Amino acid sequence: MTATELTDRIQRTDPAGLAVFATSCATRVAPVFRAFARSTNPAVFDKWVEELWALVDHPSQQRAQELAAEIEDVPEASVDDSERPDYYAMRALSAVAYAAQTLAGEDPKQAVLWASEATLSLLRDFDHVFGRSGDTLEAAEAAAQAETLDRLDAGQGHLGVSLESSRASFVVSLLNQVTDDLVRAHDWDMSGRPDW
Repeated sequence: MTATELTDRIQRTDPAGLAVFATSCATRVAPVFRAFARSTNPAVFDKWVEELWALVDHPSQQRAQELAAEIEDVPEASVDDSERPDYYAMRALSAVAYAAQTLAGEDPKQAVLWASEATLSLLRDFDHVFGRSGDTLEAAEAAAQAETLDRLDAGQGHLGVSLESSRASFVVSLLNQVTDDLVRAHDWDMSGRPDW
């Protein structure tokens, strides 16, 4: 599926489905935050994802706005040096922040498009580091996004897409495998991280 086709399908998704879709994107990039966060306990990211799924079931724009502010307030959110490992943590934070914005109600369609692109772009960067072509991480994420949309279109809604199904995604498995390779590819010293 091309990026344009994916965007068109997202644009046609109903508002309740948008929140599910964006939250599933954020859930799949949790291994990236876990691997590259330097200041924030990765359990916080998992807590945010779990809270987003709870907000999908029981919407609260106020809580979603508060959550978005919490996400933007962690140290990794302001990292802009692509030579640092926590730059990748910041990129994963973008996806979870956009998912929160989708639930906050300001411009859900735009926020969900940003969540989609944030995850695709992050994995595209990983592919570039590894010199991958053809069977790429980005293609795996695009397929996961298309599968999520298929489930939403089939009327399965949140029953077909959940925290558990998103964590069980092939993309999560791939990201768990490649994070150590990324550390080696960049020759990063990860020994200074706190022992959470």
